[in-house]
Amino acid sequence: MNLDPMPQLSRLVIDLRRHPDIEVVKEWGRFVKPIDDPAADYDLRWQRTQEAATRTVPGCELDPALRPLMDRLVAGREDRVGVSWHYRLDGVEHNGGEFCWVTPAPPTRAPAWWDDLPAELRDLQERLWVLEYHPRAGDAVEVKLELRAGSAPLWLEHRGELFPMSIGVAEYFERAIEMRGVFGWQALYCDWKDHLDSTRERLADLRQLFP
Repeated sequence: MNLDPMPQLSRLVIDLRRHPDIEVVKEWGRFVKPIDDPAADYDLRWQRTQEAATRTVPGCELDPALRPLMDRLVAGREDRVGVSWHYRLDGVEHNGGEFCWVTPAPPTRAPAWWDDLPAELRDLQERLWVLEYHPRAGDAVEVKLELRAGSAPLWLEHRGELFPMSIGVAEYFERAIEMRGVFGWQALYCDWKDHLDSTRERLADLRQLFP
């Protein structure tokens, strides 16, 4: 897959909207295409984000796979991009999927519950930047980058519990689009066992919707 996920994401939204058994309930951003000669503020956003990451963790290098997403957000003057959808199968309505991607950034304020964490977990939380969350579902699921020297691996957080993911940023975008952001798909790539069975059920429904 090309490092830029936005063309595939745009086609995904079109496919969801065209399907007779699917309702797109929310779309964030318009997947704006950057101009061929990017404006200076594209570089400025990337540079400032990289500098903030390096201040947090010296030697940290952000994954280049993040750059196309950040450029699109700057181009569209949006702070997030994504989609939320429901589906009907055999006369029953279901929550389908959702993702809302943002420019990774440190939390503006540490939540009070951080004070109760052991020192090593508090340190980890301070190095986690949100990449995806679900504002419509409100299911307390977030996908985060861990800033560390030389790399930034991904974690899934659910209600304060953290699960390291086995895929990186580029593959994360690819899998999210491939599975249309179906709720819980991340359980296939981390130890989130509580949601594995429901994820497999939704993926089976997805195969019926898109044979």
